[in-house]
Amino acid sequence: MYAVGIAQLLGAVSLWVQGYVAYGELFLAALMAGGVASHLGAGDPVVMAAPALGLLALLCGLAFVRRGELPSLRV
Repeated sequence: MYAVGIAQLLGAVSLWVQGYVAYGELFLAALMAGGVASHLGAGDPVVMAAPALGLLALLCGLAFVRRGELPSLRV
């Protein structure tokens, strides 16, 4: 539990550090995807996973807008 909280805190701090915003958004999106998976895997109703789903959608949208900050994978 503490590890997830620390990871969320680090992700939130990275949203305030110029040059690391897109990384923080992707990191937090991965955490929210894990949260959704854990809720649905435990048999919880989708309503309980709705906040994580909403944040996941928001973070993916923000990461898409800031995709220019990420290094290109072109070879």
